[in-house]
Amino acid sequence: MSAILREVIKAVDALAAQSGVDLQSSICEHPCMVLGEAVQIKRAIQNVIINAVQASAEKKGSVAVTCTPKDFYVDIRIEDNGSGITPAQMSKIFDPYFTTKQGKSGTGLGLYITKKVLEDHNGSIKVDSTPDRGTTFTIRLPLLNS
Repeated sequence: MSAILREVIKAVDALAAQSGVDLQSSICEHPCMVLGEAVQIKRAIQNVIINAVQASAEKKGSVAVTCTPKDFYVDIRIEDNGSGITPAQMSKIFDPYFTTKQGKSGTGLGLYITKKVLEDHNGSIKVDSTPDRGTTFTIRLPLLNS
């Protein structure tokens, strides 16, 4: 998991810099081995981080990615201080084709696919958000041999 996160951070770093967003990461040194398809997991996490960068771009804000092993799981938190998600949007964000990026770049499939991939890997994704203050996504995946 640590290697995947470092790879994703490196890939998204240019987008963050171009958007004026400060992308920070604190990734556990422990390898945090998970069982699953690395490419799918990487894309799922990358979707969430890119969304966070895009949400923070208008404010020239920040995104923090942390990776913490806990008991039998690894938690990956993606926190931004962007535009946040309204209560009306919150109930729809994992629905297929729901997007707040009309006319920009969104298809409305990113979070839907992300949630499906994580569930297929016996994981989960949770979100906590305050409009105009930011959003935190927590991705939880089971550790291998824990």
